[in-house]
Amino acid sequence: MKRRVCLFSIFLIFTWQNSIVHAGNPELTLKLVQVIFRHGDRTPDKGERYSTDPYDAKYWAPMGYGRLTKMGEKHAYKFGQMLRAKYGDFLGPYHQEFVYAFSTDFERTKRTLQLVLNGLYPPTPSQRWSESMHERPFPARFLPNAQNFLRPVRTKTCPRYKSLYEQAIRSPELWAELDKYEDFIDRVRRDTGFVDLPTKTGSRLLANLRAVDSMGLPQPTWCSRECARNLYALASLNNDVYVKNLEMQRIVVGPTLDALLKKIYRNEREARDQYRIYLYSAHDINIATISRALRLKDVPEIPDYCSALIFEKLVDKANKIYVRITYYTGVTNQLIPIKLRALNVNVVHKAFPYLKPKNCPVDCPIDAFLSIIHPLMPHAEDRQCLDT
Repeated sequence: MKRRVCLFSIFLIFTWQNSIVHAGNPELTLKLVQVIFRHGDRTPDKGERYSTDPYDAKYWAPMGYGRLTKMGEKHAYKFGQMLRAKYGDFLGPYHQEFVYAFSTDFERTKRTLQLVLNGLYPPTPSQRWSESMHERPFPARFLPNAQNFLRPVRTKTCPRYKSLYEQAIRSPELWAELDKYEDFIDRVRRDTGFVDLPTKTGSRLLANLRAVDSMGLPQPTWCSRECARNLYALASLNNDVYVKNLEMQRIVVGPTLDALLKKIYRNEREARDQYRIYLYSAHDINIATISRALRLKDVPEIPDYCSALIFEKLVDKANKIYVRITYYTGVTNQLIPIKLRALNVNVVHKAFPYLKPKNCPVDCPIDAFLSIIHPLMPHAEDRQCLDT
C-alpha cells in the first residue's frame, strides 16, 4: 500500500503544497454558478489494457471497463456535498427550474452527475418515498458526443482539426521532448507490448495505473516511481498536443467558453432564465485543455478524478458583473481561487477595439474577462467542427 501511495500521490503533493489561497470580495453578490468537472474514479477503458496486464476483466467486475468504481461514487457524492456546503445558502432546496444538469454521453459521466446531484441536494423527508431510499434520480440532459460542445477532441469528425492535430504530433518541438524519453519508451513497449504514439502510450498507461491505484490493487512490477513520473510527463505532452496553437484552442476550448459566457449574459438579460447552477459532467481532457488555453498555472497537468473548474457570476452594488474562477482539486478536496492572466497573443477584433487584455484579480471584471477569453472564442469556420 505504501508503494501505491508513493507512485501517484507525489504529483498531487508537488502541485498543491505551495498553493496560496486568495479571498474574493465579500461585498459582491453571487448570481450564477457554472461547474465543469471530471467524472469520479473509474476502471480502465479497454483501449488502456496491454498484453502483459496482470488485471483482466474479473478484476473490474461487476462494473466492467470504463465504469465508475465505488471509490468514484464516493468522490462524486463528496464533491456534491462540497458544493452544498459552499453554495447551499444561494441554491436553496432543489427545484428543477433552478438546476441545469448536463453530461457527455458516457456512463461514467452520467453516473457521476447523478451522484453529484445527490450530494448537492440530499432528499428531504417529504421527498422520500421509502425509508430505505438512499439515492434518487434527477433530471439531466446529454447529447451524442458528435454534437456535444463538451467533446473537445474532434480528430475523427472535423477534417480541419484532424489536419492541425497531425501537424502537431509531427512537430519538431514535440519530438525534441520525446527524444528525452526514448530509452524509457522502448523499455515500456517491451514490458507491456503497448505500441502507439509515445504520448498516447503515456496517457493510456497512466490512466490504467491510476485505475489500479484507485481500486487498491498492487502496481505491476514493471512500473517504478520513476516510471510513473515519466508516464505523467508523456501524458501531459499528450494533452499539450490537443491545444498546441491558437486555432486548435478555438476549436477545442472555444465552444465551452462560448457556452459559459452565453449563460452569464442570458442569466443577466432574460428574466425567465431562473437557473442558479449549471453542472457539466465531463472528463480530465476538458479541464486540462481549458486550463492550458487560459494558462491556469494552479491546475495540474493531469487533473484528478472529480476535479472541477467553478465559474461564478457575481455583481457589485452598481450591478457590474464579475467572474470568479475556482479550481477544486477533487480527491484532495481543496479549493484554489484562480487569477487569470492576459494571453500572449496578438489578436485584435474590429468589433471590439476597446478590449485590451490585462491580468485579473480573483474577482475579474467582465470587461477584463472578455479581453482574456476573446482570442479563444470560436470563429465561424471553427464552429463547423461542432456541427460535424
